[in-house]
Amino acid sequence: MKIKKVTFKNFCSYGNIPQVLDFEDSESHLYLVMGSNGAGKSSIANAIKFLLYGKVDGMSNTDLPNRINKELYGEIEIETKGKHVRIVRGLSPSIFKVYVDGQEFDRAGKLNTQDYLEEELFEIPYHVYKNVIILSVNDFKSFLTMTPGDKKNIVDKIFGFSLINDMREMIKVERREIKLSIKSIEDELNSINESITTINSRLENLKSKEKAKNQEKIKELSDNVRSLDAERIELTKKKDKLKTILDGLESDISTKTKLLSVDVNEIRNIDSRLELYAQQKCPTCQSDLTTDFHVHVKGELEQKKQNSLSSAKSIKSDIEEVKGKLKKSKEGHEKLIQRVSSLETSINSIKKELVDLVKADPSTQLAELKSLIKEFETKQGKKETQKMGTENDDYFLSLLEDALGEGGIKNLAMKTILPALNGHIATMSKKMNIHFNIRFDDMFDSHIMHLGEEISPKTLSTGERKKADFVIIISLIKLLKLRFPGLNILFLDEIFSSVDASGVYHIIEILSDVIKEIKLNTFVINHTVLPSELFDRRIEIKKESGFSEFNVEIID
Repeated sequence: MKIKKVTFKNFCSYGNIPQVLDFEDSESHLYLVMGSNGAGKSSIANAIKFLLYGKVDGMSNTDLPNRINKELYGEIEIETKGKHVRIVRGLSPSIFKVYVDGQEFDRAGKLNTQDYLEEELFEIPYHVYKNVIILSVNDFKSFLTMTPGDKKNIVDKIFGFSLINDMREMIKVERREIKLSIKSIEDELNSINESITTINSRLENLKSKEKAKNQEKIKELSDNVRSLDAERIELTKKKDKLKTILDGLESDISTKTKLLSVDVNEIRNIDSRLELYAQQKCPTCQSDLTTDFHVHVKGELEQKKQNSLSSAKSIKSDIEEVKGKLKKSKEGHEKLIQRVSSLETSINSIKKELVDLVKADPSTQLAELKSLIKEFETKQGKKETQKMGTENDDYFLSLLEDALGEGGIKNLAMKTILPALNGHIATMSKKMNIHFNIRFDDMFDSHIMHLGEEISPKTLSTGERKKADFVIIISLIKLLKLRFPGLNILFLDEIFSSVDASGVYHIIEILSDVIKEIKLNTFVINHTVLPSELFDRRIEIKKESGFSEFNVEIID
């Protein structure tokens, strides 16, 4: 997804004058964005997010139009998958139109328009795009010294691992429900055991006592027990049948989740191999990787990746569909469980009354009480079997939760990403004249080697840490471009904070070379003066009479 042109007006602090950003096909530029606090620098990136996805994280759409002029309007043109797409959006009044190769998209018989854009045309989902379009120094200023968990959170956002995190959270919720079921079964077992103990005790008493009893009442209660028990048996059959359906659905989810994991790993592996081709020469033997053979192999890899992406999307859709069925089945199953439990409570209450009635005449009721004990013991065995099956389900889900955790799929993905990241860091360190080596291990701990010894990041000077942080930012940007090759816009917010003047010059020169190499239009937002002659474009944002406006100037 390459952004070609952006036009908007009356967005946040911007007024009725259309603001336009036009991007060239063959070149990328380094933009210096200048303006005071509150002038509207961040609003440019938010406007792009709104035009693409129809929303801006952290803001309600009703807050986006300029509160004076209203009538927010914007257009964005992109090229993706061989198509030219123009998206028109507006608020107050609401407008949403999509044109594909000049023809307005027809919703009839197709996906919802926004779903069509995100699922068929865009190459970057919103939950990833909103985190990668703007990289702030606030995220990276202590990358060497922040905890591995904080660093992994950043990587999760950039590379879309949050999907795996969401799946793990869903499993955690399901495990909590299973544990509640186990607790309910244990409570029922305790109740059954208490009933057996009580009846056995009274059975012993019957052997030594003879009392008159009301035979008619005993018959009435016995009939009630049988009637309720018949209903319980019928409902139990329905419950067991529904449990079989639940087991099938859960098995289907498990199978599809494993297939999704396979596709995720396949995509990571293909990305790793495509990175090698992106360098055009083998890093080991320096052989040319642009021959027809290698182009053919690269094409096959890209096609294979697309197939895996399509498969993963399809599997995810299947999983959501099955989970919908699973939820409805669980609700029905829970209602049956509650009804069966209610019947069993009633039966136990009547049986308790029966036991009281037969205390005085063990000779006539002994067989019936023994029959009741046998029924309870049969029920006890079934409940213990049910508990064992539920505990097995919990064990399986615990294994799946571990697989989706830090030591599972994500760890495999990180092992694919880290060699490329460390390679980029090593290359950029040489360009920055950094005399120590920086490397991240599988747990995303940083290791700094100097003169053959590992040193603590805290021993680095402020200037050395800033250089190292910049190297890491640039390396992540390169990985971003490999992960999302269609990405052609990036905002860097306050990356030069606390960097001295000579360091700023060096960093800007390197940044300019990198963004041209990977064709990524990069907007540098800074609140202090920077050497504008090192940039290709200068965007000066002014706010007059309550309205923001920017001007794009080409720097010769």
